[in-house]
Amino acid sequence: MPSSKEGEIDAFEISHSDELEGSVRLSLTAKGETFVDHVVQGHVEDMSPEDWCERLRSNLVDFVAESRFGWGQNREVR
Repeated sequence: MPSSKEGEIDAFEISHSDELEGSVRLSLTAKGETFVDHVVQGHVEDMSPEDWCERLRSNLVDFVAESRFGWGQNREVR
């Protein structure tokens, strides 16, 4: 997962959503910018837990690189 710097994360929430035939929804606010993702999507049957983790990692890396607070930074940690 991408690494964060102290004080960057303002809010973090994981919840169940009825969207996409039952999903797990993640909301993360960092430095006033919000990232929302359906971490696991109920209608997708052929993805492993590792596939879902990789998808989330990639989406978080993109969010940081495109944010005002992390513009252009690659905080990718594998």
